[in-house]
Amino acid sequence: MKAAFYLEPGRVEVREVPIPRPEPGDWLVKIMASAVCATDAKTYLRGHPLIEPPTVLGHELTGVVEVAPAGAKKTEGPQAGERVVIAPYIPCGKCYWCSNDQPTQCAELFATSIEPGGFAQYVRVPAATGGRGLYRLPEQLDYAEASLTEPVACALHGIEASRVKAGQTVFVIGDGPMGILLARLAKAFGARVYLSGMLPHRLKVAAHGLDGVFDAGREEVDLRIHTQGRGADAVLIAAGVQEAAVQGVRNVRRGGIVNFFAGLPKGRSFPLELEQVHYDEVTFMGTFGFAPDQFARALGLIASGQIYVGDLITRRYTLAETEQALKDTLAGESLKGLILP
Repeated sequence: MKAAFYLEPGRVEVREVPIPRPEPGDWLVKIMASAVCATDAKTYLRGHPLIEPPTVLGHELTGVVEVAPAGAKKTEGPQAGERVVIAPYIPCGKCYWCSNDQPTQCAELFATSIEPGGFAQYVRVPAATGGRGLYRLPEQLDYAEASLTEPVACALHGIEASRVKAGQTVFVIGDGPMGILLARLAKAFGARVYLSGMLPHRLKVAAHGLDGVFDAGREEVDLRIHTQGRGADAVLIAAGVQEAAVQGVRNVRRGGIVNFFAGLPKGRSFPLELEQVHYDEVTFMGTFGFAPDQFARALGLIASGQIYVGDLITRRYTLAETEQALKDTLAGESLKGLILP
């Protein structure tokens, strides 16, 4: 099979390698669509502390089961020929963090990772998942839209951790795919939602259904104007730049929540006024990843049309064009690139 290997920052090479050999209890899945995540693009640009090359990137993927475990019943996991979306990791459910309802911090979170990665023609899903990492696709859902289940699940975790509820005002900073998904989910939760960004073509996509969008490059954003002087109940920062963090902290109300959904580059720090923490009782937090039930609910939200993702898929690529897909993501030319192996 063919697979696109990340070799070092700025270098990806498509290689011919053996199809992963499923061991007893494993699944083998033929990849039909794999979406490009900003993390993939940033890894390609500057490396990643947890990703050691050479490796195959890609963790937002869908496909069809080629081989299922011998003797496995339908209740134990998808069978050969069934269409699936793949969760890239599964928490163990037994460690200290899982026992404390923090599955995204699981000590064994990546022990059940797929092999080799989504930018390939086939992946092996290890037996250790017990089939929990494979979700059958509803009939009406195509591979392309289903590939966005993972980012929707991550956004759902961010929204729920930020305690978003109906009637609140939510401010999302960032006009990339994650910012738009956060805004759409907050709207689905019944909140009034505003979003700021820097790219007009992305803001045009983001604007549908929201209460307001701001071009942060052209105007000063002040949510107090829209909230009787209070500021936003919840602010979710989905852009990993200092200016976004400053804008978010400035626009939260007393007693509100700021979620640093996107981190700053390693080694960068951000100053907080402790008066805002102590006297204003603002909660500062971050979120990462998703829990299994959030992945399942994210798939349901997409399949039911409650969260629309089709307009986020702006470009399609062959596996040979993987490096170009990563470059286009970095340049902001593509909202969500889709690799079709």
